[in-house]
Amino acid sequence: TVSVNGTDLPTTTFPSQGFTGAYYQLNNDNFAPGKTAADYEFSSSASWVDVDATGKVTFKNVGSNWERITATPKSGGPSYVYEIRVKSWWVNAGDAFMIYSLAENFCSSNGYTLPRADHLNHSRSRGIGSLYSECGDMGHYTTDAGFQSNMYWSSSPANSSEQYVVSLATSDQSVFEKLGFAYATCYKNL
Repeated sequence: TVSVNGTDLPTTTFPSQGFTGAYYQLNNDNFAPGKTAADYEFSSSASWVDVDATGKVTFKNVGSNWERITATPKSGGPSYVYEIRVKSWWVNAGDAFMIYSLAENFCSSNGYTLPRADHLNHSRSRGIGSLYSECGDMGHYTTDAGFQSNMYWSSSPANSSEQYVVSLATSDQSVFEKLGFAYATCYKNL
């Protein structure tokens, strides 16, 4: 398993979402019985992923969809190989509060897509497949990530003048008028 912002998730499917500043911890159950991260040396096959001596994995910049992390035992023996397959890469407009049309424009002008509400969070629980469910409260990440613990626009319409917004602090969903203000995040498939 990996520890992600207070929740353990399976290494078989995590992560499917990525962003600059994302991080998680490889848990000791990934290693040989009785061994911890301190018993291994870590390496990454890609420059956009950093792994420190404790097994903390950090995404440093825009990634590709496949990457391999290798944990080599310091005392010899078989290595542990963990493959990452990121399906969606996320960017955001930092602390800029904006109306819906500006959020759409921010995403499209940068070659990204404004997400559906279910891509921001498909359930109230943590799991795999959406930004919040995998990463939790986005405000807990480094300032490099740029996310806020607040409401984000989705491309999902509630009606002709309102859109669904999703809290990336709690996963709550609400409805805002298109001329109201929320934050913007966008994704692209890798």
